[in-house]
Amino acid sequence: LVPYYTRAEIRKGMLARRGLELMYADDPVDLLFAQIEGSAKAILDDGTAVWLEFEGKNGRAYRGVGGILRGGGYLKRGEGTMQGIRQWFHDHVDRFDEIADQDASYVFFAVSKQPGAVGSQKTILTARRSMAVDRAFIAMSTPIWVEANAPVPGKKGVTAVWHHLLIAQDTGAGIVGAVRGDIYWGDDVEAAELGGRMGGPGKYWLLLPRGVAK
Repeated sequence: LVPYYTRAEIRKGMLARRGLELMYADDPVDLLFAQIEGSAKAILDDGTAVWLEFEGKNGRAYRGVGGILRGGGYLKRGEGTMQGIRQWFHDHVDRFDEIADQDASYVFFAVSKQPGAVGSQKTILTARRSMAVDRAFIAMSTPIWVEANAPVPGKKGVTAVWHHLLIAQDTGAGIVGAVRGDIYWGDDVEAAELGGRMGGPGKYWLLLPRGVAK
């Protein structure tokens, strides 16, 4: 993949006046997280919901904004959650471009024809059943039994045992390695809160046909 314009170059107008814009976001942090997730649900001014799906990227190496903030000493260990990152940007609005531009990668979107979040497998993701994995280690459609602790809705800092069967249906720039996976929680406010707080160790088992597993 030949590297395209960087995030900073795109922000400064390298693609301006080409009619490529789909819509404008009220909050640049929302757009940043949409690019991290690879899909988004946009609510227009008239209340219409529009689903956006991954269309391509600029070929630049991804750097997680949470890692950038921790590396700069702006966030302590454990504060690099979605909520922690949002709060930092809320408190330092004038520094958003400075921090975000350190991640040169940029994701492009297209309006989806499917009514839901679409993963790398090009199917609609199912809340609490779809999982993003590194397909260098796990094939798409693989059933995965997960045992971990998950946040309890509405109870900050409280987790509970969470054992579920999920299906590998998505990937992500930050999902690297055999022991990393992200659970799709849904598209509402509660899902965003749970997904932002989810983290920590866990275990998983790949369910494979006899004769395939070694």
